[in-house]
Amino acid sequence: MSRDEERWLALERDYRRQVRKAYYRREEDFATLVQYNDYLEEVEEIVAGLVDEKQRPATRARLDKLRAADPSLTAHNRARLDEDRNAMSAAVEAERREAQQRAAQRLQEAKEAAEEEARAKAELQDEVAAGKTREEAPKLMTASAFLPREAYEDAPAEMSAICRAGGHSEKIWRQRYEQEAFGATGLWFELPAA
Repeated sequence: MSRDEERWLALERDYRRQVRKAYYRREEDFATLVQYNDYLEEVEEIVAGLVDEKQRPATRARLDKLRAADPSLTAHNRARLDEDRNAMSAAVEAERREAQQRAAQRLQEAKEAAEEEARAKAELQDEVAAGKTREEAPKLMTASAFLPREAYEDAPAEMSAICRAGGHSEKIWRQRYEQEAFGATGLWFELPAA
């Protein structure tokens, strides 16, 4: 955008503010939508006249006449416009604060969950190191030694095909299986009752 265009837009904005300050009506001030649309067209004509240097003096006189016609209605409508803007700004600010509070709450919940998970992991490690068991272990997990073997585990060709279909080798499959089976979350010790 060139400097002339920017200057022209700034000038037009300034004239629109002047017109609104001098002659501002709302849709509810008119009996019909046609009358309101006529008012909007009149505002556009006034702005165009103020931008055009040749028409500016006559347009200023027209605007002064409109300003004098009903200044209380214009003042009332400007006050309502300011109220609407303030209410909108307050609503936006309240929504922003609420979003910040929700984000802080989510962050706090995530932090608490991570702390709880770390605490539970440390507790489990301490129990395992001390040789203690958990009472709920048999309910949560059956020892894999007691589970029936899958048919494909005894057929090397079928096992190889299944591993390839999964996108990895049998060696990787077995390694992952062992990690899951013997990892800290997969180990539950059950000691015989004394």
